[in-house]
Amino acid sequence: MSFLIIMMKTLVNELAVTQSLLKQSASHDFLTSILNRRGFYEKFNALLSNQRENAPISIIAADIDFFKKINDKYGHDIGDYVLTEIANTIINLIGINDIFSRWGGEEFLIVLPNTPYEDALKIAEIIRKEIENKVIKYKGTKIKITMTFGVSSFNPMYEIDQCISNADKALYYGKNNGRNCVVGFEDIIA
Repeated sequence: MSFLIIMMKTLVNELAVTQSLLKQSASHDFLTSILNRRGFYEKFNALLSNQRENAPISIIAADIDFFKKINDKYGHDIGDYVLTEIANTIINLIGINDIFSRWGGEEFLIVLPNTPYEDALKIAEIIRKEIENKVIKYKGTKIKITMTFGVSSFNPMYEIDQCISNADKALYYGKNNGRNCVVGFEDIIA
């Protein structure tokens, strides 16, 4: 009888671990281990429900410049390694309460609660410089990359997707005007 109880406890524990892994994989990017889009929306909605009224929230969209060339020249293994290195670099430069996700491909999204627009521009510039100065080493290959950043403010009058779109517009303005820069949405619509 005790053998059966031990087996049941073992199975219950294994099921709990599997369930935890499934929950993690549903909300996190498998490659970089940061949030995916689903995880982003879950965290952002939780942020909004706990955020002080009128507290500023800023959004940074970031994209690796010429990432396709990295994959084409060095292969997807190095491309994947670059993505994980960039994610780890950004994690070390943002706050513990910030929301960081892989938005798609080589694009990342950062939400900075309690951060005014001007401060978000400075944070994006710090990240940009750190990435620009970083040498990524993989099996004897050294790679230098740059990133372009778009910054916007969250406005509770709009859906989050509109505010992300604004950051994306600023990012693509930067892409079309030389790359390796930080562009604020409020600066291109002024």
